[in-house]
Amino acid sequence: MTALYMILGITKQGHWQMMRKFRYQEEEKAILIQNIIAVRFLHPKMGAKKMYELLKPESTGRDRFIDIYTEAGFSVMPERNYRKTTHSIPSLRYTNLTRNLVINDINQLWTSDITYFQIAPKEFLYIVFIIDVYSRKILGYNASTNLQATSNMKALEMALEERKITWYTNLIHHSDKGVQYTSNSYTTLLGKHNIKISMCDSVYENTHIERVNGIIKNEYLVHFSIKNLTQCQRTLKKAVHLYNTVRPHWALDLKTPDQFENDLSKIPINERSVLKIYSDVNEQKKLANQQGELFFYNDISK
Repeated sequence: MTALYMILGITKQGHWQMMRKFRYQEEEKAILIQNIIAVRFLHPKMGAKKMYELLKPESTGRDRFIDIYTEAGFSVMPERNYRKTTHSIPSLRYTNLTRNLVINDINQLWTSDITYFQIAPKEFLYIVFIIDVYSRKILGYNASTNLQATSNMKALEMALEERKITWYTNLIHHSDKGVQYTSNSYTTLLGKHNIKISMCDSVYENTHIERVNGIIKNEYLVHFSIKNLTQCQRTLKKAVHLYNTVRPHWALDLKTPDQFENDLSKIPINERSVLKIYSDVNEQKKLANQQGELFFYNDISK
């Protein structure tokens, strides 16, 4: 190899630097493709330039984004193909730290997701939620007209302000691999507070927040005639307040998330119910029924 380096006129260090740069570019490309797939699912005819303005990837310029978009075949790819592609993209950035995880306290596992809310036949808003999985409490949220990372940052900043903890000792932040969650600003803020980053490989590994998405949209937002972002933000604030402070949860012994967290401090840590996190939804249901433990899952048949 030394002789080869000499022939090529490069150093060993230079070779490995080039390989690391190449690997990083490939990771960024795979993540971008995954997000393009998600947008194309809702907007099948959206072109590369509009999609770039919607996603605003932090580390990719418009020309490179268009090249990736074109090379991946999205200009001509039929719907049935790009739906399947999402299952073939490997996890490249962060591993899933929640598999078979057992928690018995708040601030051990937060999870976040972006959900879509339709306000017109061809118009959508995008809502970000961050919840504490153990208490089901919504800690941060934000609604926007696009999928830019700034919306996720606002939700994360709200969650951090809600908890008012500077340095976490045992907290995992779990999400999908969207560019919003892999952006430098987002991961840096998590690192600043010593929050571990976990990302799922498939949709079934982030089911914990899907139930909350459905509750807020189907039990609250859809019952109001929301026509624009301002109305959505105002209604969303009320819905989250009602969810956290008024709506009882069966899994919390009919307490609200706020009541559950307030009562939690009175229970010794070794006497608390445990919550086991599983990737397999059927396994979640089975074990919950057998053991009577706290569980949290998304019934994907609904």
